[in-house]
Amino acid sequence: MNYESRKKGFVSLFALLLANIFLVIGVSVFSVSLKELSLSTGGGGSMLAFFAADGGIECALYWDLRQDAFAIGAQSSAVNCAGQDNAITTVDLGGGNERSDFNFHFTQGDINSPFVKVEVTKKTDGSTVIKSYGRNNNDPNNRRRVERAWKVSY
Repeated sequence: MNYESRKKGFVSLFALLLANIFLVIGVSVFSVSLKELSLSTGGGGSMLAFFAADGGIECALYWDLRQDAFAIGAQSSAVNCAGQDNAITTVDLGGGNERSDFNFHFTQGDINSPFVKVEVTKKTDGSTVIKSYGRNNNDPNNRRRVERAWKVSY
């Protein structure tokens, strides 16, 4: 075997080694890109859930402070949020305390639109606690469903 044929074999081996290194780097960059894409999509869902919860708080505050819809013993049956009439369910917590619940989608009838569940608790001492749970969608089978919450006490 002469010197030239061994040199050609070394160049082929070196080229194969470089190709593998570049392949590993390329696969790593692709993997990081996929993770970044997943995180940015999750951030959008989180933002929708956050603002949905904020919308639920604002609606409940309006109906409580301006319309007194959640007063203990009140006969309110619905509140209008996001252009929809939303039924109120009242639960007796005992001792004269009550919790009123309602929920709504921001796009009526669309399970993939932001969804809000609101709980307004009125106590006999005059205090009120409003909890609003916003979701980026209301599909229980969606693995990317995100929930954020707001709580207001006064």
